[in-house]
Amino acid sequence: MRLIRFFFIGIMLLAPCFLHANPNVEMAFPDVFEIDDSPADAVYFNHNAISYQMHTFHKSGDEDWISFSALKSDESIEIKTFDPGPDCETVIGLYDTDGETLMIPESRHSLSDGTHLVSWRPVSDGTYYVKIANKNESIYGRNAYYKLWIYKPVMSTVDGRIDGIVTDDYSKDRLEGVLLSTPFDEVRSQEKGFYYLKCPAGEISFIAYKIGYEKFKTVVDMGQDQRIQINIELTPSYEYISDYEVAQWALRGDDLYYCVDICDVNGNLILESVACGENLNAWSAQDFVNITLGLPDSAFSGLTFMWKVRSESGYGGDGYEGLITVP
Repeated sequence: MRLIRFFFIGIMLLAPCFLHANPNVEMAFPDVFEIDDSPADAVYFNHNAISYQMHTFHKSGDEDWISFSALKSDESIEIKTFDPGPDCETVIGLYDTDGETLMIPESRHSLSDGTHLVSWRPVSDGTYYVKIANKNESIYGRNAYYKLWIYKPVMSTVDGRIDGIVTDDYSKDRLEGVLLSTPFDEVRSQEKGFYYLKCPAGEISFIAYKIGYEKFKTVVDMGQDQRIQINIELTPSYEYISDYEVAQWALRGDDLYYCVDICDVNGNLILESVACGENLNAWSAQDFVNITLGLPDSAFSGLTFMWKVRSESGYGGDGYEGLITVP
């Protein structure tokens, strides 16, 4: 029995266009933070991890909603837009934790260089919202862009910390670049998988995420001056199978072409094989199991898929499909 191996290269998604990278380009595409047109879709701004965000107004009436965390102990919060494009003059509105109650009247006055600054002192802990719009909402496009910066001093009261190491659940390799976040801090794991987060005392939601892996979620009960160590094992996700090179095999018997398709555990098609192969006098379901187990891409090790055999006329019976786990 001769086996013919065919390789398929997954389609790589194009990275979003960053309009601010070259504002002279004649385009009015959404920025990387869209859709952020309501409090429910607000983009979280982590003032401890980054310096600024770049936004654009890509349509008439476009609004940018941003959320951020604040503590009563914070001395002040500064919300600033700066380096605006020639068609941009921002209007800043600060909203309460419900995303509906306007706490400070919308500020419409900018400095001579276009910088727009709002200062505020929180009265309670929580997640607050900022709405930013163009003063003339009918103006938008390639020259309607701005930078946003939300700043507060380093937390005046740091009651605890979460730290640990992030690894691949199957390979046990340490993972770099995993996003780890709480409502109060956000970091990415370092080269050896190590991470460290600051947070106040109380019940804290904690998330770890990396493309190609299932999201990790938990709740941490942080005490005063407490250190909690959480070593995380992220499980690879089949949803990103098209991002990698995957081997497919096909067989031919008599006058029909037989192919192996890869599906998820519910039978939904992930990758479709191409009908091809050589004449075979006989074949069995076990042959296809052995073939599929040869998937070479370690990115899917430990994952369970369904394989299905089909001919030109469609899928076979129950005897020609089954579940496999990539070794």
